[in-house]
Amino acid sequence: TGPRMAADTLPDVEELPDAELLKFEKELLGFYITSHPLTEHQAKLEHYSTASSKEAATISEGTEVTIGGMISRVKKSVTKNGRSAGMTMAMITLEDLEGQIDAVLFAETLTDVQKRSPDGVGLEKIVFLKGKIDRRRETPSIVVNDLIPVEDAVGRLTTMVALKLDPLRHSEEALAQLEQALARHKGNVEVYIQVSTGRDQKVTMRLDRDRFVRPTQQFVDDLELILSPGSVQLCGLGTRRRKKAMQQQLFKEEEQSAEESTTLTAPPVADVLEAEMEMAEDGD
Repeated sequence: TGPRMAADTLPDVEELPDAELLKFEKELLGFYITSHPLTEHQAKLEHYSTASSKEAATISEGTEVTIGGMISRVKKSVTKNGRSAGMTMAMITLEDLEGQIDAVLFAETLTDVQKRSPDGVGLEKIVFLKGKIDRRRETPSIVVNDLIPVEDAVGRLTTMVALKLDPLRHSEEALAQLEQALARHKGNVEVYIQVSTGRDQKVTMRLDRDRFVRPTQQFVDDLELILSPGSVQLCGLGTRRRKKAMQQQLFKEEEQSAEESTTLTAPPVADVLEAEMEMAEDGD
């Protein structure tokens, strides 16, 4: 064997930022080692996606879905016929943590998307596709009517905001600051507050319309600075899907441990809020 290089003679090279490291891994090896680029956006994928690529394979023709993922293929072509003749359309492949699915952006849709997000339809862009399931071919695909970059998802896909309060940690001063923060971010998205009232007991309240908000990342940062990290939960159309998946997992775990004595914890805030919403809908 040849001579070994002493550790103290190795060059002092700064670590690559996560995004650059992942891109380097994919270009060099054809796959990711460190982590998948989507993992840091997992919460958004869970709360804003109404289906995964795997689930889309079983969804009926024409069903509207929202699927989040990373664009792994883009093929553009010029439309030859119809009112969009001469305009560019795009065939893309979207990859999520469960697989991948093909999608088409017809010329008019692609034009609208590129007006809002000129670089949105590109390789390795993380986006949410909104559209309808197309089962006319052997493999289901999506006919896209909108594409939302992940950085715009909070503002465009949040349907409800949940705030977790703890009277033991949050003083009257914090509540006053919270009131001011809600006023600064006034908008049209409804807000629910979940208050801990005792051991594993919580009360959920819906704030009045004057306290509805416009969710942004700055809104989340402002409120978590007042309350605490993790006290703000942004919910979307995928929250119901997430709740169902959690219930199925819980059922499986209960079956596996049926002979054991198990103490269940309080449900996540999304579950409580979903129940509140369903009750409100039933009462309308």
